[in-house]
This record gives sequence, C-alpha cells and structure tokens, in this order.
Amino acid sequence: MDNLILYLVQSSIALSLFYLLYHLVLKRDTHFGLHRFYFLLAALVSLLLPLARANIFAPIAMPADTMIFLDTVLINGSDVQQIAQKNVGNFQIITGIYLFGVVFLSLRFVIKMAQLFRLIHRSEVTRYGSWKLVVMEEELAPFSFFNYFFIDRSRMKAQQLETIVAHEQVHWRQLHSADLLLAELLTIFQWFNPFVWLYRSALETVHEYLADDGVLRNGYESVNYQNLLLVQATGISAFGFANHFNHSLIKKRIIMMTKNKSHQWSQLKVLLALPLTLLLIAAFTFSLPAGELLQKVSSTAVESSQPVAALNDAVPDTLQPQRKVYDVVDHMPSFPGGDAGRIKYLQENITYPESARTAGKQGIVYITFVVEADGRVTNTQVLRGVDEALDKVAYDVVMGMPAWEPGRKDGEAVAVQFTMPIKFALGTDKDQKEENAAPEK
Repeated sequence: MDNLILYLVQSSIALSLFYLLYHLVLKRDTHFGLHRFYFLLAALVSLLLPLARANIFAPIAMPADTMIFLDTVLINGSDVQQIAQKNVGNFQIITGIYLFGVVFLSLRFVIKMAQLFRLIHRSEVTRYGSWKLVVMEEELAPFSFFNYFFIDRSRMKAQQLETIVAHEQVHWRQLHSADLLLAELLTIFQWFNPFVWLYRSALETVHEYLADDGVLRNGYESVNYQNLLLVQATGISAFGFANHFNHSLIKKRIIMMTKNKSHQWSQLKVLLALPLTLLLIAAFTFSLPAGELLQKVSSTAVESSQPVAALNDAVPDTLQPQRKVYDVVDHMPSFPGGDAGRIKYLQENITYPESARTAGKQGIVYITFVVEADGRVTNTQVLRGVDEALDKVAYDVVMGMPAWEPGRKDGEAVAVQFTMPIKFALGTDKDQKEENAAPEK
C-alpha cells in the first residue's frame, strides 16, 4: 500500500504541474489540436513516469553517513505504546477515505453508463449515415458517445440537425469520447487532486474548440453557427463522459471562433513541457546520492539531545561498504505483516525493565541492524544507549526478530541496514516530570 500511495502522490504532482503549464502558457493560443495532444501526453507521462526506476546514482554499498530510520517506538513505564501505532492508525483512516472516494466515483461512473445504455434501449434508434441516431423523448442537450448521436425530438429541424451532426462528427472522428473515458478514470483514481478536475474540464473545453473549428472549416457560416449555439443553449447535460453540443462555456467558444489565429511559432511553447518532464524524471526515478530522497520515508522525527550525525560515527566496521550493505534499494525489506506486524511484535516482546523504572531511567536507545539477503536479522548493535537494562532489552528484542522479507535491488535480494529508535518513557508526556520525581515503588 505504501508503494501505491507514493505512486498516486507522484502521479498527481506530475498531472498538476502539466496542467499549470497549460493554464499559464498555452491556454490562450488557438492550436487546439496541439493542446489535445499535450493533454493526452500529460496524462500518459503522469501515469507511467512514477512507475519508472533508474537508480543509476544509487550507492553500491552502505555509506557510513546515511541511515534509514524506522518509526520511533515508545515503551511506556506503565503500558506499552507506540508512536508508530498512531501513525498507522492515521494512515488507515486516510487510506479508507481515499478508497471510499474511489468506490463512490466508480459506482457513479457505472450508474451513468447504465443510464446511457438504458436511454438507448428506450429511445428510437435509426441509422443516420455512419451514425446511430438516438431520438430522445427527454429534453436533454444533444451529445455523442463514439458513433451514437443523441438528440431530443424537439431539435429535429433539418437545418439545425445537419449543423449539430457536423459538430458531433468531429468529436467522433477524433475519438474525443476515448479521451473523456481516460479523463474519467484519472478523476476516479486522483479524485483528491483538485487539478485533475481542472484538467478534465480543460480537456472538454479543447474538444469543443476542435469541434467548432471543424464545423467552420467545413464551410458553415460563422454567424449562423454562433446563433445556433445560443438557440441550443438549453437542456441538461446528463453524462459527463459524453461530448455535448450544448456546453456551459458557450461564451468562451464564441470568443475563440472570432479570435485571430495564433502564430505558428507559438506552437514551440509546448516544448516547455520537456524541461518539466526532465525535472519530474529527476525527482521521481533517480535515487539521489546517499539515498537522500527516501531517507525519511516511513519515519517519524527522532527525538535526541545529540544530532543524528553523531550516531554515524558509531557504525561498526562490519557495516561498512565492503559488505555491500545498502541503505536504499528498489524494494525495501518488510517485516512479516508489514509495519503493523513489526509494531505488534515489539508491543508483545518489550517490557520496561523494573530496575530502570525504579531508577527513573528513560530515553532513546538507537539500535542498528542489517536485514540480510535471506531475511535474517544480523549485525545488531546499540549505536547509543541510555541505561544498561534498557539497552539490553532493546538489543534482545531486535536480535530475536523473525526473518524479514528481504530487500531487492535490480531483482536480486540484497542486505539492507536499518536504524530503529526505541524510546523508553515513564508515564505520558504530561506526567513524566511528576513520575520522574517520584518513581513507582
């Protein structure tokens, strides 16, 4: 699930940046065909780019100045608690909200498709050239879905019908319905991203500009066509994934029809998408030196009176590069049952030592260990301790960990190092001072 969330975030960022480039630089031009191509390419890049992996800058071995920190685990003097458990709970809530949105929009899409086919079934369907003309009794705005053309009976005047069909034929020949289905799927899976809704609306607008331009290129009188748009500006647009002759942006369409055509050289502005794509490639697919990009993934802030850099000096020689121990790989090792399984294991196996509790000892014990290529936990070391008893219980619980699912680099299992802070505290943050002053007896 972590990988899915990371993919969705990266894909959303990419689509948002491509939309902003269109809105700020390309929107006012009249190169509608180029704009449509840009939108489709932006969708494709945003979907595929986060899937790529090109770790050409990834270190071959574990550097001494970098560590991957797991969630800090809080061991309370009276009851075992975890900071990470709260994080997992929040993560589950966020995941549940996201999945609810996906399911809701998916059901809405299925219902709309069912309504569309039911409309075809209960309406009069006739052949109109290469079209299937669906004559509706309901007063809906004319629209098309692939080679189905829907029009209500009141708009069947010969001259109007010919012009409307000419408009919808552009949608059909250029497969605009396929574009809208793609936009619908993007909206379902990125519903949380406000820019995906703007992207979809802008794509629909470009479709209408293309259809209007196609009608005028076929010899229809501009003034008469604009008057027809105003006359036809009634009816309900019932299907968001269909191409509607009537649209809420009538004014913008008329302005675009009367606007002077943009200079051919202005098409070169679309090349600004290239540096944007390169920037996204650098951000999403290339591992930064020493794993800087992923160093804090799945981690919380480490509370310490010493800088983390001071801990790096304590890395034992056995963990140095000659062992080819990695810090970041394509697929990081995972504890049986995931992070929740690791939390449960620590919760059930760590007990606050009575001697440390009585002496009022508390603090963070930093444990480093290596998950080997076969999943075994080895090279367990206390990087920085607090108290002999606390250090020992932390060391023992890590040493006793079951085998992990090993990490993989380029498809091959490899050894990966982790550092796990274990925070021993007496009571809650609110009453720690009080309990420290008068420890339990």
